Amino acid sequence: MYIKYSMSVLMSHLTIIFKTLIFIIIVALIIAAVGAGMLLPAYNKMKDLIIETGAFDSIGRAFTDIAAGGDIPAAVEQIRAGLIDLRDTVVNNANTLWLSYFLLSILALAANFLIATLYLPLADNVDKYISSRHDGYLLQEYFLMMKKSLPFALLYSLINTILSVLIVWLAILVMFALKSVVNLLTVNMIAFMVITLYSLKASLLCDWIPNILSGKGVLRALWDSLKGGSRRVFSLRLSSNILVMSVIYIVALLLMSSFGYALIIGTPFFICYFRIFELVSYKMANKQKFYADDYVIITPN
Repeated sequence: MYIKYSMSVLMSHLTIIFKTLIFIIIVALIIAAVGAGMLLPAYNKMKDLIIETGAFDSIGRAFTDIAAGGDIPAAVEQIRAGLIDLRDTVVNNANTLWLSYFLLSILALAANFLIATLYLPLADNVDKYISSRHDGYLLQEYFLMMKKSLPFALLYSLINTILSVLIVWLAILVMFALKSVVNLLTVNMIAFMVITLYSLKASLLCDWIPNILSGKGVLRALWDSLKGGSRRVFSLRLSSNILVMSVIYIVALLLMSSFGYALIIGTPFFICYFRIFELVSYKMANKQKFYADDYVIITPN
């Protein structure tokens, strides 16, 4: 029922997706502007060094010779020499590349943090809407809740990043441990393990934002969410599993069918849906009435 009611709420409040999309675009522009200033010097340096080697021109001429039926052994040797030049350039400038990777990681964390600052005001906006049909101003709520949003976003992005990295590394370790018996069954087992772990994470953190909206501090709300989530983990896990699986398959479908462009709409959709799912599950667990749509009021027993 969590999934059904959450989708019903989202369909009756679609404007929230558009507002979230605008916020994500603003964050993306900020990150792109900062990233360009940080990464362009390294990019230009590597580009100039690679151009100086003439490796790409050499490899291109070699392929042209092969296509024209020229001296194939000589062309192959020319390609090999070009690849060696590229390798040496990369190896000799490894520090520049590692710095670029580090800066990219910082930018990704910054983007995750900035987007997470929207979660509390977004949930507060939806909470007011499903409680009293009051559609507030998201921008106003964003600045009014800044005092709690910043520490929450910092802690949330940190916990989410650490748990996600651990889950991915665990999946990789299991895959390497079972590499001698890799087949469709083991791949499905690993996929099920990843989905279950992500669902467990979602279940344990499900009450964190609703607890903050009820007036608790960020850390106290997290602790109560962990306690409440552990008690309700089995009732939430099926819904969480379905939700996580749906997200994975839809994201994969969007990536394959539109070269990733459909994620522009998919990302704010999933952000809004997860926040609504958390509110709906919290209200049902605490026997609080809410509007599923303009005409249906849910009264949990």
